[in-house]
Amino acid sequence: MLFQLSKKNKLIHHNDITLRIRKLLGESKLDEGVKLFLESLQRYYQERNGLTKKQFNALSDIELINLERGSEKHSKWAREYSKEKKEIAQICAKYYKANPPYFAHMIDKVLNDDKFIPTQSQYLSLCQNKYAKKVLEATFSDPLFKVGELVQGRTSAPSGIKDKLAVVISINLKPVIRAAKGTKQYSVLPIGDDKLIECEERHLKKAKKNKKKA
Repeated sequence: MLFQLSKKNKLIHHNDITLRIRKLLGESKLDEGVKLFLESLQRYYQERNGLTKKQFNALSDIELINLERGSEKHSKWAREYSKEKKEIAQICAKYYKANPPYFAHMIDKVLNDDKFIPTQSQYLSLCQNKYAKKVLEATFSDPLFKVGELVQGRTSAPSGIKDKLAVVISINLKPVIRAAKGTKQYSVLPIGDDKLIECEERHLKKAKKNKKKA
């Protein structure tokens, strides 16, 4: 199947594109977000007589996902989609919700639709890319500090805890939203203060012990 690529505006043009979009829009189980996206592609194609390469690739991805959902492979995967996998998907979805625009059409379903099961391809794309792996490592790694432990804010810590002594109140109460080492989330209470401070593990260090005078 040949597609024409206009050198002037670099849009991909072929009559088959509109037929493919209409076929997908006719699917009864299509997610509402995906449906709206396809309708926007349809309007774009009608107005510009073509799609950008990014739009065309997105259309192809939707076709593959839709095909995968109706396969025996997906039925098997759905049976294997455990609570653990669901938790991992939600952790990654929260990260991407805080760092748009990737996976925008899937995030809402993962976080708010309890019956939603992503395809295996969607799950692998969401949860096994290099950023997701760092987020999961930070989330599931053993904390360096314990609840109730006395810590000290590093010079790189938020202003409310910078260089101050504080007590660890909770760990992982909020999701990891940065794909880096030491980003496990902590809630700490600075000594002499009544306001909790949210910070990352990399912002804290063990409190220095005062040496007793002889």
